[in-house]
Amino acid sequence: MKNSEIRELNDKEIIEKIEETKTRLVHMKMNHA
Repeated sequence: MKNSEIRELNDKEIIEKIEETKTRLVHMKMNHA
C-alpha cells in the first residue's frame, strides 16, 4: 500500500466517524426536546 492510499482510507474512516457522531448528537437532542 502506498502512503497516499493509506491517507485516503484514513480520511474516509474519519469522515464516517464524524457523521456517526453527528447523527448520535442529533438523536440525543431530539430525545431531550
